[in-house]
Amino acid sequence: MNLALKICVLFVLYTNTIFGDEIDSLRAVLKKTNFNDTSRISLQLAIGEMEGVYRLSFWDSLKVECENKLNSAKPNEKLFYQKNLAVIINDLGFVADEQGNSTKALEAYKKALTLFEQLEDKKAIARAFNNIGSVYDNLGDLSLAIDYYYKSLNIREVIKDTSGLASCHNNIGYLYFKQKNYKKALENYKKASDYAKLENNLYRYAIIMGNFGLTYSTMKDHDKALNYYMEAKKIYDTYNYPLNQSQNISNIAAIYKKQGKLQLALSMYKHSLHIMDSLDYKQGQAVVYSSISSIYLTLGDIKKAQVNAETGMKLAKELGYPKEISNCGLILVDVYQKNGNFKDAFFTYVRSKNLADSLNNDDLRRETLQKIFNTTMTKKWWPIV
Repeated sequence: MNLALKICVLFVLYTNTIFGDEIDSLRAVLKKTNFNDTSRISLQLAIGEMEGVYRLSFWDSLKVECENKLNSAKPNEKLFYQKNLAVIINDLGFVADEQGNSTKALEAYKKALTLFEQLEDKKAIARAFNNIGSVYDNLGDLSLAIDYYYKSLNIREVIKDTSGLASCHNNIGYLYFKQKNYKKALENYKKASDYAKLENNLYRYAIIMGNFGLTYSTMKDHDKALNYYMEAKKIYDTYNYPLNQSQNISNIAAIYKKQGKLQLALSMYKHSLHIMDSLDYKQGQAVVYSSISSIYLTLGDIKKAQVNAETGMKLAKELGYPKEISNCGLILVDVYQKNGNFKDAFFTYVRSKNLADSLNNDDLRRETLQKIFNTTMTKKWWPIV
């Protein structure tokens, strides 16, 4: 399971549960009525970002409230509302982007960019350029994406924004990876990792190590890929990033599988699955069950191959993930053939092939993205950096 994690430095919506006590305290303060409007806006914004509120309605409502306050603000309050409005609109763009609403995300990010430019906030302008580039990247418009990424990069170099430079180079590296320009991808990952070291951001560094691993794995240099995944594993094992840990372990398992070390691969997949079970991360579980099934099939354990493929298929159907339904279905085709059940093999193949073909449909892809969002982004497993 090659899951590259791309960094987008935003006015972040923190989701780590370490903020639980702070959020409760802020909510208690918010219930009081003896503070002014500027404090109320600040508190709502802080709660939204720290709690990781992924409801567009929350940010739309906060945006309208801030706009109304700005229109009636005293001269000495206008700057406060302008700054907060820009941040709120940026966060609105982030939530829309995570929900697969690229049109709304671009609209919000570009509006935020205009406000940041009016405020002459260079660091925020660079972040806005990066966010816009990320949306175009996700839409497959790589030409526009790279243009915005470099606009962000140029500003961050001038203002010496170490954290932002790490983000930009990682995003640019991943874009080059998608273009199969692995040399430039690796060059940018190297710069990103150097900046991550400078800021001592181990979480970001681990993500970049994972991207190194994915690139070398794609280049079929499995030894180097494994080294980078292991480097990331040290960090994930030390700190509390269980989702990232489970994904990285699956990547390690995939390398062992490619190297023919099937028992090692099986052990790592099961370890990953155990973590995903504790998180109730069903999308990941469906993928891992499929991978485990394929190993058992190779080992000749048809019964276990069938059990794991059917479990993965059931999860994928519950979630409505056509890709994983197709993957598990194709494994079951082999299982049914080996069992001499050619009728089930034929009909399962037809259904799986049709699903695989349907993945090219844009509407279905957006629907699938929304389902992934609904089952993952609303949970509080990992920090966004």
